[in-house]
Amino acid sequence: SVLMEYADLNGMRVFVGLAADEGWWRGWNDPDYLRRAGDTCVQTAAEAWKRYGKHRSFAGWYLPHELWDIPFTPEQIARLRGFYRRMSDECKRLSDGKPVAIAPFFTGLVQPKRVAEHYGRLLEGAGVDIVMLQDGVGARGWDAQVEEKLPPYFAAFREACVAAGVELWSDLECFQKAPEGGTTLFEPARIERVLEQLAVASPYVRRVVTFDWFHYMSPSRGEPARRLWEG
Repeated sequence: SVLMEYADLNGMRVFVGLAADEGWWRGWNDPDYLRRAGDTCVQTAAEAWKRYGKHRSFAGWYLPHELWDIPFTPEQIARLRGFYRRMSDECKRLSDGKPVAIAPFFTGLVQPKRVAEHYGRLLEGAGVDIVMLQDGVGARGWDAQVEEKLPPYFAAFREACVAAGVELWSDLECFQKAPEGGTTLFEPARIERVLEQLAVASPYVRRVVTFDWFHYMSPSRGEPARRLWEG
């Protein structure tokens, strides 16, 4: 509630997330799991709207069940589309149509052309309004491959989103892999790399968000994060 009040006062737009659990990575292809996860998220949405729906900063919903570039079968696409549609329908019913967002990622396992085809079919009728595509640069160590890795998949997702009437945003990863032997896996990225990510992704997207300001860009989290924030 305090965070929402702060957002109200400072003109921020908040997308409220539903329930995530580690079982997703094993159960995404299991109809029973999807039913149970959907039940939990529908309950979470009702509670979240009851608590926070009065805040003017409540701008939309985030479904935290991440998909990626794998060779989906038609049956899997239909099942996942229904899973998203169930949650998005309930979120929009509660909130008088506020938009619903997801944040898939890509690894390069599937050719961009097939990704465009798969996600075009998945998004059609899924009730999703915004795809916040994780750019993968921080998690996968693509610091020197931004111009090589991003354009083919951002173009593919843009094609799928345009076909389905969905907005495409960039979920820019503002962290980088930390040197081995340290106490953390990741650390704040260099501003030069972040600027390159912005330049490369911008032609394909409507907006840019980042993962994540709190750990890697907050000036209260140490000197590297402060430098990135100032940059």
